[in-house]
Amino acid sequence: MMLLWPFWLACASTNPGVAMPTALDVLSLTLDGETVDPADETALRAAVASYNAKPNRTRAELPDDLNVRCLQADEVVAFVGALGQVELAEGAPTALELSAPELGLRALDGFGVHTIASGFELAAVGGSLKVVPAAGVEDAGAELHALIAVRAAATEDVTKALAARDALPADTPPWFEANRTHASTVGRLALIDSSLRMLLKKAAPLAAGAPVPVGDESWDAARFEALAKELAEAASSAPAVGGMPGGAPGGGMPGGGMPGR
Repeated sequence: MMLLWPFWLACASTNPGVAMPTALDVLSLTLDGETVDPADETALRAAVASYNAKPNRTRAELPDDLNVRCLQADEVVAFVGALGQVELAEGAPTALELSAPELGLRALDGFGVHTIASGFELAAVGGSLKVVPAAGVEDAGAELHALIAVRAAATEDVTKALAARDALPADTPPWFEANRTHASTVGRLALIDSSLRMLLKKAAPLAAGAPVPVGDESWDAARFEALAKELAEAASSAPAVGGMPGGAPGGGMPGGGMPGR
């Protein structure tokens, strides 16, 4: 059974004049298993920075704001603040781990400060709390715009690295060094494409209701479908480092697996 309480029912009460407890009153908040003080924004941001800095979350290829393993400090702060205006249904969980993927506080999930501000619900599903909706057009569009720009730069890096390698005598020490550089750029592009495919899964359904603003453009469902097809074709033909086509460098899923602790 799914229990939903909308953000805009903040002041609703079954007993007029009696304030109902909010999610912030009821929930025990943790981040990476450590209890956090929702009233201390500085400490909350420091906790996010510490979480993102862990070895299994950092990536040299991507900044934190484009790394699906990293939390977004602005989103975490906004989300925690919004909990003071959300009521929980009776019987809902009373503990909340802020790094849980179902809360949408990570990079490239389409859920962000704009969606938080416009309203969300907390659904109690299978013993945990889940954010509904999981993505919004403004946040998803902004993340798509940023990631596509990074992809364009990464694609150019691959082209330049390949040209630099091919300008050298084959099988010489400089060629092997240039080949390693090229392989690194190919791996970074594959990681970006994998992240983009994940974001498309969140953002594409939004276009069924209205075009999604991506930079100065408005993306309809056909545009999302075209990009998904392009990425699938790129993944199937990408040469693996030291292997055959079809094995995209970067290990497929960013980080070599599902985001998590």
